Amino acid sequence: MHASAILAVVVALQAASTSPPERTPDLRAVLSNNAALSSVEVLYRVEGQVIAVRGDGTVLKQSTRQRLPLLPTCKGMAALVDVRHLLEVMLAEQFFDLPQKSYILLNEDWRTLQMHSISIKATGGSAQRDFSAGEYRGKRQEIPDNFARVEKAIIELESKAISPETHCTVDRPF
Repeated sequence: MHASAILAVVVALQAASTSPPERTPDLRAVLSNNAALSSVEVLYRVEGQVIAVRGDGTVLKQSTRQRLPLLPTCKGMAALVDVRHLLEVMLAEQFFDLPQKSYILLNEDWRTLQMHSISIKATGGSAQRDFSAGEYRGKRQEIPDNFARVEKAIIELESKAISPETHCTVDRPF
């Protein structure tokens, strides 16, 4: 009787931790359709900042180092060809084929780990990939090369769209 109760708890926990299957956007269709391109939003989160790239060319950079209702936010515009290039890099680097990871940061884990996250929403679906650099649960963590190449493409697009002289304002957190 005791063993069946434990088994029931294990099955319940497995069922509760199973998330619905991801419905990834069809980036090839998005690249060939301007209306679908306008639905795209890519968010890149790393160490105190978020970069948002939207399909209309809007690029936003926000400092998240403080927990405030309004955060320092810089805005710029990228050429649509650059937004398309970012999506092409995501396809070439097989972003959607990267494993889905999740991290639970306990105790001092947050001090030894740098979290990197990229998410994309577009007509037809969304996807997110998270990786870390540093030490997690006693094991060395590294950012996969193809994920790092997508990060680099986002950073390059942001640096083209938002110059260092850009006057930044404040806005709600993304």
